[in-house]
Amino acid sequence: MKTFILLFLVSFLAMSTGAACHNQLTMLKGTKCDSLCFFANQIKAAKGSSGKIYQEHFFSIFPNTYTELVEVYGYNPASNSCNLYDSGMVHIIQIFFNLKYIPDSLFIERLINLSIGASWEADAVNYVQHGMIKQMETTPELFLQKLDKRNDNEIEVFWRFYFDGPVKQDKIPAFLNKFRNTHNKQLKVIERILMGK
Repeated sequence: MKTFILLFLVSFLAMSTGAACHNQLTMLKGTKCDSLCFFANQIKAAKGSSGKIYQEHFFSIFPNTYTELVEVYGYNPASNSCNLYDSGMVHIIQIFFNLKYIPDSLFIERLINLSIGASWEADAVNYVQHGMIKQMETTPELFLQKLDKRNDNEIEVFWRFYFDGPVKQDKIPAFLNKFRNTHNKQLKVIERILMGK
């Protein structure tokens, strides 16, 4: 019943979700884009713990793969489907990376999923990469533990995306280097990527 009421509210209130999102919507009410905009605006308006449910719903419908991220937030003016390019900065930097009610474990899994197959691009992909790097600096052990459970290909593409961008790095960041004894496999992959192999 709660899900029905929530979906009804999303559909009914989508038109009042703010000009930035509303003007970009090209699909009928009730779409994923409408929902992202609705929950983003509810999160911004919420006070204290009242925003928990909105954060959980926003996270549940936020893209889970690189392909979905580009479809929803990538620059594509000719698209006749959901495109929230102009809301990308707010949705990704201000909201997605500030979801305090989402456990780190789930959040990091989502970041790893978003990185699989990704390559650096300006705007939305860059926002995700930038936030992921900051999150890695905060919780490196958890990232490394999650990555240890992934296959070799996923580990490789994660680190390629992590270090991809207009400015190339040539050494392992100090906060990661301290895990050489516990996550040596990860560090060897990073070294190989940084050496250009």
